[in-house]
Amino acid sequence: MPSLDVTQDFSKVLQTEIVEDPGPQVPIGTSLIFEAGLITTNQWERATWLRNWHVFSGMLLAIHFAGADGHTVDGSAVVVGPGIALCAKHVVEPHLEGLLSGQIACLATGASEEGLQAWRISKVNEVPNTDLYIIGLTLASNVPKSGTFHQAVVSARIPEVGESLTLCGFRLDHTEAEIAGQSMVLHFAGNLLCCRGEVSQVFPQGRDRAMLPWPSVEVRCPAWGGMSGGPVFNTSGQLVGLVCSSFSDEEDSGPAYVSLLGPALTQGFSGGWPIEMSDGSSNLTDLSTRGVVTLV
Repeated sequence: MPSLDVTQDFSKVLQTEIVEDPGPQVPIGTSLIFEAGLITTNQWERATWLRNWHVFSGMLLAIHFAGADGHTVDGSAVVVGPGIALCAKHVVEPHLEGLLSGQIACLATGASEEGLQAWRISKVNEVPNTDLYIIGLTLASNVPKSGTFHQAVVSARIPEVGESLTLCGFRLDHTEAEIAGQSMVLHFAGNLLCCRGEVSQVFPQGRDRAMLPWPSVEVRCPAWGGMSGGPVFNTSGQLVGLVCSSFSDEEDSGPAYVSLLGPALTQGFSGGWPIEMSDGSSNLTDLSTRGVVTLV
C-alpha cells in the first residue's frame, strides 16, 4: 500500500447506498479476496489531517449511531479479518442497550478507492478487563467490483519507549441519512486525523486500577473525540493498538493513551462475513493475513 499523504486541512464529503446484506445474492463459486496491508507513514507534524483517505482501503472505519435523537459518529474502528473489526468499548457500550433492543441502529463505514464501504454491526464481543471490543460486521453496501476487501496486519509486540507510533481516526463535521426511493443514502463530511508521537511510558499490566487497568502505552501526541477506537500503527505499518484516551493542555499536545492488543488476540469471538463464525471458538490469531473465501 502507498504511504499516507497529509495536508493541513482537507475535508471530504462521501456517500454510499445502504443495502441489505448482498452476500446471499453473490453467485455461487464467486471468490472474495481478503487482503492484509501495512500502513506506513511519511514524516509530518505531530497532528494533521489526511488527504488520501482511500489509502486505508476501507480498513479504517467510522462508527455511526442512529436513533430517535438523531445521527452521530462517536468513534472509529479497524478491520482485522473478514467481517471482523476492533473498536473501543467505551464508544459502543453506552449504546449497547439500545442496539440490543433495536431502538438504535449502528453502521461502520470506511473509504476505499472503489467508494465508501458500509457495514452493519451484527455481533459485539467484549474482551474482559480491557477497553476492547471485537465486533462482527455484515456488509451493508454493494460488493466492490474487484471483490477485494482489506484488513490490518496485527502485531502482538509491545512498543518500546522512544518508538514512533501513528494514531488515526475520524473527526466528522456533519452526518445525515436520507431515504432515496427504496434505499437509505448516508452522507458524512469531515476530516481524518493522524497524530504521530513517541512512546513515553509502557504499562504491560496496566497503568492504574481506575483509568487504565489494561495493557497500554503513553504516546507524546494528542488525540481528539471521534478518534477513540482508531488504529495505532508502528513504523512497520503493523497494527499495535487502539486509541483509548488523551489529556489536553494549552498547547493541545497530549499525551494520548493506546490500548494494546495482547488480551484480544486469544479471546474467542463470533461474527464475520461472508461466512459467520458463530461458536465463539475463533480468535484473532487464527485469522489469515491474506485469504480467499469462495462462496459455495
